Amino acid sequence: MAQIIDVASKHGIHVVEDAAQAFGAHIAGAVAGSFGEVSCFSMNPMKVFCAYGDAGAVVTDDYQLCQRIKSLRYNGTVNKEDCHEPSLNGRIDTVQAAMMLVELKYLQNKIDRRRKIAECYDKALKDVVICPGRDESYHIYYSYTIVAERRDELKKYLDSNGIETKIQHQILMPFHTAYRHLPRPQIPTAERLVKQILCIPNQEDLTAEEIDYTVTNIREFYGAN
Repeated sequence: MAQIIDVASKHGIHVVEDAAQAFGAHIAGAVAGSFGEVSCFSMNPMKVFCAYGDAGAVVTDDYQLCQRIKSLRYNGTVNKEDCHEPSLNGRIDTVQAAMMLVELKYLQNKIDRRRKIAECYDKALKDVVICPGRDESYHIYYSYTIVAERRDELKKYLDSNGIETKIQHQILMPFHTAYRHLPRPQIPTAERLVKQILCIPNQEDLTAEEIDYTVTNIREFYGAN
């Protein structure tokens, strides 16, 4: 992000930060969502800081931008009466907001547990797959994604043993149907990795036994036990 902000500032480019599922993550004292002029969070039930339906948030320090975003979230109206520009109704409802305020009280505990699970996986699997790894940033582990040889075979093996996995995301953005009319980019690393990535269970309510079961099955698949 520091590099992106530096380039943007030199060329007068506005930065909209997609903080997505990273609520609570930070690096060098800067939290996710504090880099862009506008930053966006997704808060659907899959996220670590989750609502109980579809929800999200946009944050900014710019007063004028804030006022426009407030207008755009409610059909482009001002004072909820006069429509100044066409938009959609994107407000979070009051019940969801109230429930998320309660959820916020437990967020750090959820993050701590997910980080602990990641630590267990790091230690137990680093010799058979590529783990997310550690750096100076504070991860919240929305997902725990490994890079695995024979990924599709591994996924089938885990599925057959009752371990749910997910590939996020199977189709690279430039290759979606909506963008196929554009020139095909040269992204060999991404094309290779998308065939190897696999998310394994890391939700905060996993028991020690369930974590061990996942580890054991992955190691058995690679003949490492």
